[in-house]
Amino acid sequence: MAWIAFLSYNDPDTGLQKELEVPATLTVCPKCKGEGVSDPAAFDGGFTQSEFFECFEEPEDRMDYFNGVYQVTCTDCDGENVVPCIDERVFLQQDPNGKCLDPRGSILLSLWEKHIHYTTTYERV
Repeated sequence: MAWIAFLSYNDPDTGLQKELEVPATLTVCPKCKGEGVSDPAAFDGGFTQSEFFECFEEPEDRMDYFNGVYQVTCTDCDGENVVPCIDERVFLQQDPNGKCLDPRGSILLSLWEKHIHYTTTYERV
């Protein structure tokens, strides 16, 4: 099983941030679709036909583009083809009587969701 580490909260005793880990499974990288390479960030928006021919004037340059010469190592998976993805099922596993196996699971899941909300909301600024 893989784990994702994240900084979650300030410890009231020390004032330092605590690093928590959440269980994860490895899934195919959505950015490179498991190839380990992707187009450079400059190509993210794609090209119109006129932009493409402006950027790649020579036929050899166009062939190089289609043959992947300009591709770089995927920045999401670092060429590993897979990325860790949080496994929420592990947080909320229950015994046959419906009792949560790890009572900390729902608390940790809540902290993870707050972390994701914070990073997606405030790190864009």
